[in-house]
Amino acid sequence: MGACELCGKEGVGTRRAKVSQSVLECCSGCIASMGLVVEQRPTKIIQNNEQSSLVTGKGVSGIDIMTKDATELAGDFHARIRNSRKIKGLSQKDLARMMNVKIGVIQKAENGNRPTDSTLEKFERALGISLFVEAIPRSNTMVAN
Repeated sequence: MGACELCGKEGVGTRRAKVSQSVLECCSGCIASMGLVVEQRPTKIIQNNEQSSLVTGKGVSGIDIMTKDATELAGDFHARIRNSRKIKGLSQKDLARMMNVKIGVIQKAENGNRPTDSTLEKFERALGISLFVEAIPRSNTMVAN
């Protein structure tokens, strides 16, 4: 929702319309009452068979950041962290001290809350484990019934 650049009405849907020599964002009321010509946006047709991962929107354009990595965080990352810590004979407090993080970070990660990428790297270095797995292509994702 935007604001009409002609009448000033806020919170209304606007469309680009030609007014004299200018193109303005106008509400439907102004377009109808003044007989303005609405600017048509060209439609984009993708003719290749590849899936497009372009993102467009308010302030965002370019390649979808979610599709560029070949790896993703393992679904059982929290269990991997807990098991590896126990195998090494470390308490949560000891691991937190080794990684230079608060104990709450360790507790949250072991309970399944996703830590930051830098914290995940610290877990991998401190415990000598891999928390990332090969990403499953979105076109081949299976959904259970």
